[in-house]
Amino acid sequence: MQIRKRHWFGLAALAAIGIVVFLCVPSNEPIINGQPLGYWLGHVKADTLDQSSAEFKAALPAIDEHCIPALIDELNWKPSPLLRSAEKLSRNWTHNRLAIHEPPNRRAEAALVLGWLGPRASKAIPALEKMSLDTNADSEMSVSERGAAIAALILIRHDPMETVARKSLDILDLMHSDDNHYAIIALGTNAAPCVPIFIGVINSKTNTLAKLAAIQALGAIHSRADLSLPVLTSMLKETNEMYRFKAILAISWFEASAKPAWSNLVMCLNDSEQATRNIAANALREIDPVAAQQLGIAP
Repeated sequence: MQIRKRHWFGLAALAAIGIVVFLCVPSNEPIINGQPLGYWLGHVKADTLDQSSAEFKAALPAIDEHCIPALIDELNWKPSPLLRSAEKLSRNWTHNRLAIHEPPNRRAEAALVLGWLGPRASKAIPALEKMSLDTNADSEMSVSERGAAIAALILIRHDPMETVARKSLDILDLMHSDDNHYAIIALGTNAAPCVPIFIGVINSKTNTLAKLAAIQALGAIHSRADLSLPVLTSMLKETNEMYRFKAILAISWFEASAKPAWSNLVMCLNDSEQATRNIAANALREIDPVAAQQLGIAP
C-alpha cells in the first residue's frame, strides 16, 4: 500500500512538473534585428518610449504589424500562483537546479509599443480597453500599466487627449486621476497639445497636488519650450520646496532646449535644500555637460 501511494505521488509530481514546464515554454516570438520581441520590450522604459534605450529606438521601426499578436499576448499576461509556487519549490528542493520562472510582466511595455503603432494596432483595442479599466487586485494591474493602456488607446483611436489631461488634474478622483496622469507621462511628446492646460493650472491659484502634477506633466511632455520654460522657471522662486524641486526636474527633461533657463538653474545651486541643489546640478549637467563642468559640477 505504501509503495502504491508513493507511485501515485510520484506520477502526480511528474504531471505537475510537466504542466509547469509546458507553461514555461516560450511562445514563438517575432524576431526583430536578430533578437526576440521580448528582448526589445526589456529595453523599453516602462513610463514612456521617449526615455527608452538608443538600441531599442534603432530597432523600433522593425516592430510592425506582424508583432501585434505577440504584443496582445503580452497584454493578457496574468500572475501565476502555480508557477510562483513551483519556482519556490525548485529553490527549496533543487537549489535552483530546476529553473522555473514566471514569465515577466511586460504589459506596460507592450501597450506603449502598440500605441506607437497607432491605428495599425486596432486589433489590440479590446485588450487595451480591458487593461485600462482593470482594478482587480488579483490581476496585479498597476497605475502605470493602466496609464500606458489609456495612452495607447489615444494614439490608436485618436481619442482627444485633452480630456485625459483634465482628468489627470482632478484631485477629487485620485484613483482615476493617477491613471490619467500616467497616461500623459506615457504619451510624452505626443501630448504637446495639452501643454496650455497644464500651464493654466500652474498659473492659477489651485491645489498643491494639482500644481505638482501639472509641473511633472510639462516635464514628461517636454515640448513647446517657448511656453513651458517660462512657467517652470517662475516656479524656481516659490517658497514651497517641492515646487522648486519638481520644476527643476521638469526643466531637465528639455535637455539642450532648456538653455534659456540656465542662469535660473545656476542660482538654484545655492538653494537652502540639499536635494534641490543636487537636482539643479543634475539638470545643468543634462542641459550642457561642458558648461556644467566649468561650473565645477562633476561629469
